[in-house]
Amino acid sequence: MAGSTEATTPPPAPPGRHFLSNPPSNRRCQCCRRRRPPALPALPGLLSLGLFLSLLCCGALAGPVVDPHVKAVWGKNVTLKCIIDINETLTQITWEKIHGKSVQTIAVHHPEYGFSVQGEYQGRVSLKNTSHTDASIILANVTFSDSGEYVCKAVTFPLGNSQSSTTVSVLVEPIVSLRKGPNDLIDGANQTVAAICTAATGKPAAEVIWEGDLGEMETTSTAYSNETVTVESRYKLVPTRFARGRRITCVVKHPALEKEIRMLHVLDIQYSPEVTVTGYDGNWYIGRENVLLRCNADANPLPMEFTWSRLDGGWPEGLQPLNNTLHFNSPLTYNYTGTYVCKVANSLGQRSDQKTIYILDVPFKQSSSVAVAGAVIGAVLALFIITIFVTVLLTPKKKRSSYLDKMIDLPPTHKPPSSYEDNLLSLSQKQEILPTN
Repeated sequence: MAGSTEATTPPPAPPGRHFLSNPPSNRRCQCCRRRRPPALPALPGLLSLGLFLSLLCCGALAGPVVDPHVKAVWGKNVTLKCIIDINETLTQITWEKIHGKSVQTIAVHHPEYGFSVQGEYQGRVSLKNTSHTDASIILANVTFSDSGEYVCKAVTFPLGNSQSSTTVSVLVEPIVSLRKGPNDLIDGANQTVAAICTAATGKPAAEVIWEGDLGEMETTSTAYSNETVTVESRYKLVPTRFARGRRITCVVKHPALEKEIRMLHVLDIQYSPEVTVTGYDGNWYIGRENVLLRCNADANPLPMEFTWSRLDGGWPEGLQPLNNTLHFNSPLTYNYTGTYVCKVANSLGQRSDQKTIYILDVPFKQSSSVAVAGAVIGAVLALFIITIFVTVLLTPKKKRSSYLDKMIDLPPTHKPPSSYEDNLLSLSQKQEILPTN
């Protein structure tokens, strides 16, 4: 039949030899397919290929070791880390900066030809270390234009290229200042700004707080086109003279600062004088010498003006006012008896105090000492009597007589007979008088 193929039986083969029909064709006999074992893949070759691909893949994915995010401070230096941790031959390391869809080469590090800086970065970029596996660079005098994405690219053999990226954020350290408020702090006035703390042109905005429990804070912020912010905080309080010399502290915190900034302010409260006259002890007598009156004044601001006067009578001879003291240069006489006034003034006002003195015939220091001694002795006696009275009240009735005897220590002949002895005596007398049966 046309198109059909008859199967022919091959002639018997000699022992030890086998023949296939139609050797040029790609067809195989059924017996060969049954008897020949299946072909095994070359395992050592596949394992080597897989290992090579694994190393190539993993080496490319690992990439250089970098810091994903770096904060740089405007005007200072920043280090961009790039460590090559691949056990292969390193041929070149390149630093690039990404500008949208374009790439700008910053520096190239070649094991043989050394380190080179490109274009505008010359003079600003330097290699941190001289190791072939450390391509970390130092970027000096950071500006706003240095923010963005940087790529550290390593070329190795036989793994090829690998790279890692770092994003740089530029911070601006705030300029911190502290000044007093625009108006003076006057005792008794309404709420006034005591101090103003400013953290100027920081990026991001600084945090400003106050330490002090005398008032409250009021904070405002001003933003600028270059993304910097000025923060101004005002500390307000109601002035009182008792707050003079107290301290408040402005504390500024910012990510660009290594530690917080603390600025101290001492409150300066102004007030009119507080006046007291001292020096008179009540024992000024005729003939006494070297005595004086002192005018004690507390006021802010200085200077203070002292004025002495006398309310009753004229100004006796021998009195000498000297600033805040009134000296009695002559021995005392009755003429010095009277009321003396000290008036003190400053820019906020004036106040005064007075002292009335009496000139005695004789000093009373001795009589005063006797009175004090008598008072002490009387107090001791009163305390002794009270102690005895309390002890008697707290002692049981059966023990009071014996206890009183011990306390008073009377002779036996003066001790009163007990009730029990009285009963025995009356009973014996009755037995003598009455006849017995």
